[in-house]
Amino acid sequence: MAPRDPSRRRRILEVAKRHFTGRGFKGTKLDAIAAEAGCAKGALYLEFADKESLLRAVADEALAAIRERFAAEVLAIESPLARLG
Repeated sequence: MAPRDPSRRRRILEVAKRHFTGRGFKGTKLDAIAAEAGCAKGALYLEFADKESLLRAVADEALAAIRERFAAEVLAIESPLARLG
């Protein structure tokens, strides 16, 4: 499903990443994320079903960034032996 508001979704994900990283899952509050992202809590729920799905989206983005960096820095090296060094 496409995001309803891509810029709002981006803001929420950026704020959520900081909150999850600094406060952990239990310490992260959706009210605080919504307030810092400049949206109502209801708007947050338009983008993410719950806190777990928001965390999953944050983790998916982090893993995608790792995959991109790995592809650019490691897979771009032609020699398998050189990849190990």
